[in-house]
Amino acid sequence: MKKSVFAIAAASAFTGGFASQAQAQSSVTVYGVLDMGYVNSAIRAVNGQNTTVANQVVKTNTSAFAAGAESTSRLGFRGVEDLGGGKSAFFTVEIGLTPADSNASGANATGTTDAIQGNSLAGGSAINNRQSFVGIRDKDLGQFALGRQYTPIYNEALKTDPNGFSNIAGGLVYVATPSQLAQASGIQANSGFTNRASNALTISTPVMSGFNLNGFYAMNNTDANMRTTSFGGNSNWNGWGINANYTWQKLYVTAAYQTFNEKVDGQIDVSANTNNIGSSVLGYNSSAASGTVTSYSNLADKQTFAGATYDFGILKAYVQYINRVVNQSNASNSTTVANGDVMKRSATVIGVRGNITKTVEAWASGGIGSYTGGRIIGQNTVVNNTTPKTNISAYQVGANYWLSKRTNFYGMFGSNMSSSNNAMVGAGGSVSQAAVGVRHTF
Repeated sequence: MKKSVFAIAAASAFTGGFASQAQAQSSVTVYGVLDMGYVNSAIRAVNGQNTTVANQVVKTNTSAFAAGAESTSRLGFRGVEDLGGGKSAFFTVEIGLTPADSNASGANATGTTDAIQGNSLAGGSAINNRQSFVGIRDKDLGQFALGRQYTPIYNEALKTDPNGFSNIAGGLVYVATPSQLAQASGIQANSGFTNRASNALTISTPVMSGFNLNGFYAMNNTDANMRTTSFGGNSNWNGWGINANYTWQKLYVTAAYQTFNEKVDGQIDVSANTNNIGSSVLGYNSSAASGTVTSYSNLADKQTFAGATYDFGILKAYVQYINRVVNQSNASNSTTVANGDVMKRSATVIGVRGNITKTVEAWASGGIGSYTGGRIIGQNTVVNNTTPKTNISAYQVGANYWLSKRTNFYGMFGSNMSSSNNAMVGAGGSVSQAAVGVRHTF
């Protein structure tokens, strides 16, 4: 149960033309999720992900008491202050929790990475900064917020995901599979879309006749003027996105587009190159050592999403589509990055979710898609002038037994697979996961 930890009221006198006082009411709410259970993972990794032997198949089975199978554990603080006249100030600070780990939060300087961009999704500190933002809301005009926030695709994909963003195998839009799988397989974790953006400004309109519009712009640009002639140049990172959604009775329809770009037009000292989505060096240069020099690069990551739900009463139907195209140009670092490399990934997911009884909820989903192109020279090669391509598929089934509105037992099983392709590292890989556990929200 979400609980208010304090509420205060204050009267303020305004000068400079204001003849009246405004009454301000502030409140802060603590909220969170704790999720623990048993998870079994069966992984089939292909083409040297755990070995240097080409075309090697490595099978791994892991069993553990683990956190976050159904929902990522977190602790959040949400506050609102009434400014009067239909206006309010608000903030959110949300950190990730790791109840299966010795650290309370467990983030580090690198953290989990966006599988395509290679940039960090973590907070880059001892605390996993999931979200931190502050903003102003007007009941007639909408709202804006500044800080580290979810992207439009994340917000809309969550609303239309039959799996509820569970953290086991079985998704192709929101992908949460073990790190042993190759990026080239198209089923690695965080390969569907970029879920958070730091340095972001978001804007949202009020709902008008069922319509709602949302947008964001993120920016972190550096002009490096250094003492030596071998260093310097511009390192610019930015992203923007837009979403439109519509609600009509039991139908919800949404579409979103977002793009991220990184341009380095000179030789930048990596120790000073901190443009990021998550406080880590962005893109293919993210593994370079501090003090080294990077070459010209130009990364463009374009992501498109569409989704819909329809509530039939006894069950709710879901459909999602994701498309991601990444183009990377890197003029002189071709030993590690293919110059002009293009990656394309698309997937469609359908599913249903509903209550079997008053206390038992169940869901099922399935999806197909494709992954084209490679990232790293020596892994994905062009054969007979054909870009390597693999087909991807996934399914998931699960159920919740609700003990109360805030506590439930769950059981889930999911699987992700990619078809074999000798020209693509990781193609033919798969992961199957089963999880049972207990989740409590507060």
